[in-house]
Amino acid sequence: MLRNPLFVYITILTVVIQMLMVEFGGKIVKSKALNMNQNIFCIVIGSFELLVGVVIKFLPVKWFQCVRLDEKASTG
Repeated sequence: MLRNPLFVYITILTVVIQMLMVEFGGKIVKSKALNMNQNIFCIVIGSFELLVGVVIKFLPVKWFQCVRLDEKASTG
């Protein structure tokens, strides 16, 4: 993940934009400013999703065979 500069730039840009929206968005985005510790906590929780995604990519596909994402038309 960290070897792809475009991914790193987009991730950093996303974090910065979200922090700016929270800090200065006010009534527009219905939020209140956070202190630095709260911002860091939110970034850590958000980055945990990336790690979960990587772990899921390495799990065997057969573990997910019972999950169906497509809907079949019901007959009758």
